[in-house]
Amino acid sequence: MPSMQSVRQRLRQTFISTSEPMDESWKGNEWSSTKPENRVRILFQNVRALKFNKEGNTLQDLVHMQASYGIDIACISEHHQDTSKIVKQLELHNVVHTAVPGRTTCQFDSSAESNPIGTTKPGGTGIMQCK
Repeated sequence: MPSMQSVRQRLRQTFISTSEPMDESWKGNEWSSTKPENRVRILFQNVRALKFNKEGNTLQDLVHMQASYGIDIACISEHHQDTSKIVKQLELHNVVHTAVPGRTTCQFDSSAESNPIGTTKPGGTGIMQCK
Protein backbone atom coordinates (compact mmCIF):
# COMPACT_ATOMS: atom_id res chain seq x y z
CA MET A 1 0.00 0.00 0.00
CA PRO A 2 1.46 3.42 -0.95
CA SER A 3 2.33 5.98 1.70
CA MET A 4 0.05 8.93 2.46
CA GLN A 5 2.68 11.28 1.02
CA SER A 6 2.68 9.41 -2.31
CA VAL A 7 -1.14 9.56 -2.42
CA ARG A 8 -1.03 13.34 -1.88
CA GLN A 9 1.64 13.81 -4.54
CA ARG A 10 -0.23 11.65 -7.06
CA LEU A 11 -3.49 13.58 -6.53
CA ARG A 12 -1.67 16.91 -6.91
CA GLN A 13 0.20 15.82 -10.02
CA THR A 14 -2.97 14.50 -11.62
CA PHE A 15 -5.56 17.12 -10.75
CA ILE A 16 -3.91 20.43 -9.78
CA SER A 17 -2.52 22.88 -12.28
CA THR A 18 1.22 23.50 -11.90
CA SER A 19 0.53 27.26 -12.01
CA GLU A 20 -1.37 27.12 -8.71
CA PRO A 21 0.53 27.42 -5.42
CA MET A 22 0.78 24.18 -3.48
CA ASP A 23 -0.88 24.03 -0.09
CA GLU A 24 1.26 21.48 1.71
CA SER A 25 -1.03 21.18 4.71
CA TRP A 26 -2.99 17.95 4.83
CA LYS A 27 -6.72 18.14 5.54
CA GLY A 28 -8.02 15.15 7.49
CA ASN A 29 -6.63 12.19 9.40
CA GLU A 30 -3.28 10.63 8.63
CA TRP A 31 -3.62 7.55 6.50
CA SER A 32 -1.93 4.32 7.49
CA SER A 33 -0.66 1.97 4.80
CA THR A 34 -3.07 -0.74 5.96
CA LYS A 35 -6.76 0.00 6.30
CA PRO A 36 -8.10 -1.02 9.72
CA GLU A 37 -11.15 -3.28 9.78
CA ASN A 38 -14.56 -1.61 9.83
CA ARG A 39 -13.16 1.60 8.28
CA VAL A 40 -14.27 3.36 5.13
CA ARG A 41 -11.92 5.53 3.11
CA ILE A 42 -13.60 8.44 1.35
CA LEU A 43 -11.92 10.81 -1.10
CA PHE A 44 -13.36 14.20 -2.09
CA GLN A 45 -11.64 15.75 -5.11
CA ASN A 46 -12.33 18.72 -7.37
CA VAL A 47 -11.10 17.22 -10.64
CA ARG A 48 -11.33 20.48 -12.62
CA ALA A 49 -12.71 18.89 -15.80
CA LEU A 50 -12.18 15.23 -16.59
CA LYS A 51 -10.45 14.43 -19.85
CA PHE A 52 -10.72 11.36 -22.02
CA ASN A 53 -7.91 9.58 -23.87
CA LYS A 54 -5.29 12.15 -22.82
CA GLU A 55 -2.39 12.24 -20.40
CA GLY A 56 -3.33 13.03 -16.80
CA ASN A 57 -6.58 14.12 -15.16
CA THR A 58 -8.58 11.30 -16.69
CA LEU A 59 -11.39 9.29 -15.19
CA GLN A 60 -9.28 6.17 -15.79
CA ASP A 61 -6.52 7.66 -13.60
CA LEU A 62 -8.97 8.37 -10.81
CA VAL A 63 -10.56 4.90 -10.87
CA HIS A 64 -7.16 3.14 -10.91
CA MET A 65 -5.96 5.38 -8.07
CA GLN A 66 -9.11 4.58 -6.09
CA ALA A 67 -8.57 0.83 -6.48
CA SER A 68 -4.81 1.02 -5.81
CA TYR A 69 -5.08 3.09 -2.63
CA GLY A 70 -8.03 1.24 -1.10
CA ILE A 71 -10.40 4.20 -1.37
CA ASP A 72 -13.91 2.87 -0.85
CA ILE A 73 -15.82 5.92 -2.05
CA ALA A 74 -14.54 8.67 -4.36
CA CYS A 75 -16.64 11.82 -4.63
CA ILE A 76 -15.76 14.24 -7.41
CA SER A 77 -16.88 17.72 -8.33
CA GLU A 78 -16.44 19.92 -11.41
CA HIS A 79 -16.21 17.04 -13.91
CA HIS A 80 -17.63 19.31 -16.68
CA GLN A 81 -19.41 16.46 -18.50
CA ASP A 82 -22.91 16.89 -19.93
CA THR A 83 -24.65 13.94 -18.32
CA SER A 84 -28.05 15.01 -19.64
CA LYS A 85 -26.92 13.23 -22.82
CA ILE A 86 -27.26 9.44 -22.53
CA VAL A 87 -24.18 8.96 -24.72
CA LYS A 88 -22.05 10.84 -22.16
CA GLN A 89 -23.55 8.83 -19.27
CA LEU A 90 -22.69 5.60 -21.09
CA GLU A 91 -19.17 6.82 -21.83
CA LEU A 92 -18.53 7.65 -18.17
CA HIS A 93 -19.94 4.31 -16.97
CA ASN A 94 -17.96 2.36 -19.60
CA VAL A 95 -14.70 4.05 -18.55
CA VAL A 96 -15.29 3.20 -14.88
CA HIS A 97 -16.38 -0.40 -15.50
CA THR A 98 -13.56 -1.04 -17.99
CA ALA A 99 -10.91 0.36 -15.62
CA VAL A 100 -11.97 -1.87 -12.69
CA PRO A 101 -14.28 -4.59 -14.09
CA GLY A 102 -16.97 -5.81 -11.73
CA ARG A 103 -15.64 -3.87 -8.74
CA THR A 104 -17.04 -0.36 -9.13
CA THR A 105 -20.45 1.30 -9.17
CA CYS A 106 -20.89 4.93 -10.11
CA GLN A 107 -23.28 7.85 -10.55
CA PHE A 108 -22.57 11.11 -12.42
CA ASP A 109 -24.77 14.20 -12.62
CA SER A 110 -24.68 17.65 -14.16
CA SER A 111 -27.08 20.58 -14.18
CA ALA A 112 -30.17 20.46 -16.35
CA GLU A 113 -29.22 23.76 -18.01
CA SER A 114 -28.13 23.53 -21.62
CA ASN A 115 -24.70 24.66 -22.75
CA PRO A 116 -24.97 26.48 -26.10
CA ILE A 117 -21.19 26.74 -26.54
CA GLY A 118 -20.16 23.09 -26.56
CA THR A 119 -20.43 19.60 -25.17
CA THR A 120 -18.98 20.31 -21.73
CA LYS A 121 -20.80 21.94 -18.83
CA PRO A 122 -19.38 23.78 -15.86
CA GLY A 123 -19.85 21.86 -12.64
CA GLY A 124 -21.02 18.33 -12.26
CA THR A 125 -20.68 15.79 -9.47
CA GLY A 126 -19.95 12.10 -9.33
CA ILE A 127 -19.54 9.30 -6.85
CA MET A 128 -17.80 5.97 -7.32
CA GLN A 129 -17.76 3.03 -4.95
CA CYS A 130 -14.98 0.49 -5.28
CA LYS A 131 -15.59 -2.96 -3.75
